Amino acid sequence: MPEKGFSLPLHRSRYLLSYSILLHGLAGFAVISIAMPMPATLLLLILLVIGLLRNSYLLGFVGNNGRCVTMLLHRGKNSWQLQFADGTRSDLLELKSVWSTRLAVIISFYHPAKRQLRLLVVNDAVDSSRFRQLRVQLRLAFFRQ
Repeated sequence: MPEKGFSLPLHRSRYLLSYSILLHGLAGFAVISIAMPMPATLLLLILLVIGLLRNSYLLGFVGNNGRCVTMLLHRGKNSWQLQFADGTRSDLLELKSVWSTRLAVIISFYHPAKRQLRLLVVNDAVDSSRFRQLRVQLRLAFFRQ
């Protein structure tokens, strides 16, 4: 039986991966152009590569990260849930704030454990009509509060 509410399947964003590679590349160019001893330059370049690999892992492009968000679920009123790659779901989350543009949506949730969770949804990670529906659902959620 289908679940009630709005569900949005999330895929990996190539925009975020490209942005991450570009920024790490620019940082690498800056490190190379600074006059430093060779061991310090190599150390900083290795740290940049490690940072890029970690970022790619967190985005779900490298390795098998079970904590990547694969689906956003709206359960009605002010109840939201996140589904992760390993099949688990978060506790019910309360919508705290939203920043929305045509390119991306940043959603801040309030977790029952008194911490804040943020989710970045880039428009290339979802279908364009579903992205528009997400933006409408978020506006409606704030009007209902």
